Amino acid sequence: RAFLKDAPIIVLDEATPALDNKADAAQIDSDSECKAFGIAYAKGILKTLGIKEPEVFVGLGWDVGTQQTFDLDSSIILFDGGNNVVDMVYHKQPNSQDLAIAHQGDNKLGFGEGDDEIISVLLSQLNPSITSAAVIVNSFKGNSLIDLRSGFIRLFDDVGPIGCHILSGSKDSTGLFLGIFRMDYGSNMWKFQALIEPIKGIQATESVNDVKFLLDNYILPN
Repeated sequence: RAFLKDAPIIVLDEATPALDNKADAAQIDSDSECKAFGIAYAKGILKTLGIKEPEVFVGLGWDVGTQQTFDLDSSIILFDGGNNVVDMVYHKQPNSQDLAIAHQGDNKLGFGEGDDEIISVLLSQLNPSITSAAVIVNSFKGNSLIDLRSGFIRLFDDVGPIGCHILSGSKDSTGLFLGIFRMDYGSNMWKFQALIEPIKGIQATESVNDVKFLLDNYILPN
């Protein structure tokens, strides 16, 4: 079953600095948060990360609604070459075993501007047994993301933004699988494939089966 067989990928190398393609900016939704970050993030709208030691940050932000209060959580699930779970980083387990990934704090209400939660990912220091890292979002109180008024999840580095996906307007689910970092041993580089698929679960531990199913069934380009 091929979902995104011909979709482009992010290649983490030195080829292209962030924000070098003005066409990407034209794809931005009217949501102000993603506008501020410069690049809309959807299937097929991806960027190259231009740094030698690929340290990437995952930023999650949302606005407090008048009718529903959301508690969103960003997480990363780590897999080996057989798509078996090796480790995970989320609000109840803030550091990976190798200390390459760190969750910088749980925001339960979404107050404040910009990123409400940040996860730092130092890909070059991941345990060699880890070949992929799935980036997901969960609604901890069980609210469906379809009811979210305004929210985003984005990737950025020290140079600037890589991409941003708008969460408002998501499908009727309590979770979202943004995409996956994976090691390409042919080029010895980490790559990113955006998947943007709904998943079940109010926290990372409950979403593992859905994420694993998608990894087992997607055809990821080399």
